[in-house]
Amino acid sequence: MMDDSFGVAVVEEEVCFQDPIDFLMRRRARHLDLLEADCPLATALVSDQTHGEARGLVDILPTRFPYVMSLHWVDRTRTAISDVELRCLADPSTLGISDDPLDTVNETRVDNARRALGQCTPSSGAVDVIRHGEDAYMVSWANVILVTESGGETEYAQLVGIEARLQHLWYRLHLYAKGIEGLVDRLDVVDLGLVRKEILRTKLQFAQFCKLDATGSTHLNDLRESLIRTSKLRELYEEFDRSTGLIDELEALR
Repeated sequence: MMDDSFGVAVVEEEVCFQDPIDFLMRRRARHLDLLEADCPLATALVSDQTHGEARGLVDILPTRFPYVMSLHWVDRTRTAISDVELRCLADPSTLGISDDPLDTVNETRVDNARRALGQCTPSSGAVDVIRHGEDAYMVSWANVILVTESGGETEYAQLVGIEARLQHLWYRLHLYAKGIEGLVDRLDVVDLGLVRKEILRTKLQFAQFCKLDATGSTHLNDLRESLIRTSKLRELYEEFDRSTGLIDELEALR
């Protein structure tokens, strides 16, 4: 998604693992690789970025991934994994494991995670479970897991599409809220008309993302609402709305 200078990259990989702890450590290592400034994928995206009207609000666009979100598709016919283990994969903080690059995970932490796994219950972790027939979506602050009994290609494609839109909007709100704070020092060179246009476009995107689907896909509405809540998208929008409310005052300064 390369409009308005923002990019969302989707990397699809099939992963084999020995146990949930092994999986979490492999995922953490992969995420940290993607967060490196010289990551080939990030470098390729940055080189393709356009410089459109978004430049009115954001002077310097990100040159690296600020975060990596994980979507997982687990086929129960191919994978022997319990509901407890799935909950721990969805919410690794239950086991004390984080994808935060500043958070050091040493052998002691891994050993503690293995012990914690043995003490977890089917209700462990802050995980929303949205069911649709035999399928289930497990949603937490960090990850979404689609669990199917067979098939699931259409459901997974829908999940990827929803998450890509969410990530695009999330970072747009985040960066624009920060961009407003820096306008005071650039009032002599910034076109506030373009800024207002970008603010309106962002508000419309937020409204469209939160709009209910009237086609009867109740589980997709529930899934989107869960993603909005766990990602704190509404709180971020409120921060964006407060920041952009200062435009009239900024215009008066000119």
